Amino acid sequence: MSLSNDQVKELEKAIRGYSYPKVLYDFMANKEVACPSMRELEATVGADLRSGDPVVVKRGLSNVLYWGHRSRPYYWKRMTNFRDGVTEDSLRKASQVLVQLTGAGLEALKKLSMPEFSNLSFLSKVRMFLDPTDWVVLDRSLMKLASSKVEPFCRIKEYQTYIPWTRGNEQRYEDWCTMCRKAAFTYYSSQGYLAVDVERGVFQLMQDREFQLAASIVNTLWQDFGQASDSGGMNSFE
Repeated sequence: MSLSNDQVKELEKAIRGYSYPKVLYDFMANKEVACPSMRELEATVGADLRSGDPVVVKRGLSNVLYWGHRSRPYYWKRMTNFRDGVTEDSLRKASQVLVQLTGAGLEALKKLSMPEFSNLSFLSKVRMFLDPTDWVVLDRSLMKLASSKVEPFCRIKEYQTYIPWTRGNEQRYEDWCTMCRKAAFTYYSSQGYLAVDVERGVFQLMQDREFQLAASIVNTLWQDFGQASDSGGMNSFE
C-alpha cells in the first residue's frame, strides 16, 4: 500500500506550508534572530550541539528550548530554567555524548539529567537537530493521532502534560523516524526533503486541523514502512 498521488501532494503542501517560528536567540546581542529557513536554523543549532565545547553546547541546548517553546507564553522561563540550573559537569558530559551519539540515543541524553531535558518531546528535538536527515521530533502535538488508533502513536505511553521516556517509547520513536525517513526517500527524493520535513508536514496538518488527512497519511506510512521496522528499529531500507 502506498500514498495516493493526492496524499503525496497534500503532504508536500503541508511541508512547504510549515509555519512554526524559525527563530533563535543571540545571547551576545541579547536579541531574537529570525532564520531565513529551517535548514539554516538546523545547521546553526546542530553545529553548536556537535561542537564539543561545553559553552557552545549550552548555547545550542538553550536554543533547542527557545525554538521548541517559542509558540508558548512560558518559552523564556523554560529556557532560563535550563541556563540557570544546568551544571558545568553536565555540560561537559553533554559535549562528549552529543558528539558520539549513535542510534536514537534518547536514553543516553536523558541520563545527562539536564533541566528541561528529561521527557521524550525535547529529547527528540535534540536528536533531530543533531541529524535531521534521519531523526525527527515526536511531541504532544502529534499525540492527537493516538485517539484515532494511529500507529505507532497509539502505543506510546503518555501522561496528561508530557510523554515520558521509556524503552518502549524510544522504540516507538524509532518507528516514527523510520517511517519519515523512508517516506522522504520514497516520495520526495527529487525535492531533497529530509525525514524531518515529512514529520513537519504531518505536524502542520495537525496544526491546520486536518486530523483525518494526517491520520490517513500516517496509517498508510505505517502499512508501507512502519510494520517492517516494528521489531528492528531503524533498519536499512536500501
